[in-house]
Amino acid sequence: FSGVKNFASGGGSTTSVSGNITTSGSQTYGGAVALTGTSVFTGTTANFAGGLDGGGNDLTLSFSGVATIGAGTFTNVDDLISSGAGGTSLSGTITTSGSQTYTNLVTLTGLTRLIGTTGTLSGGVAGGGNSLRLSFSAPTSLSGGTFSNINALTDLPTYRLPAPGWVSILHRVSGVLMFVLLPFIIWM
Repeated sequence: FSGVKNFASGGGSTTSVSGNITTSGSQTYGGAVALTGTSVFTGTTANFAGGLDGGGNDLTLSFSGVATIGAGTFTNVDDLISSGAGGTSLSGTITTSGSQTYTNLVTLTGLTRLIGTTGTLSGGVAGGGNSLRLSFSAPTSLSGGTFSNINALTDLPTYRLPAPGWVSILHRVSGVLMFVLLPFIIWM
């Protein structure tokens, strides 16, 4: 729908959305949001306080102000794109079955975990002293923007020690064993 200045829903109920939601002002979702089709949200600011169940659909957020994703769980989205000029405020766990792309500044307002297949953070991250955990099955792209004040940045699934690293570790362990066991061997 369009032609609405400010939109608010919630109060304990679930808001079902499919298609484009365009406002000339803010969008506030106090209760859960359920996507029943591919959806594009556009306006000045957004607040998804009650969480979102994507239903396996794509979601695009394009706000001139800050789009806030926090408090509730954000799950079952296929591909998530946040590209508005105002940035994205994140807290909690955001789970997608596909990619997550943030082309604007991401501000962490609490412990944040991003889970999906691929992640792109090209607008930078303002950590606010909070931790960011990246759990993507493919390498994550951290390009452009400034990454600052992040308490801990972890990317566990995509970090692998290369073969030369393992060879070096095994070489050092064998050297220690030889050093420790050599006197025993000479004694015998």
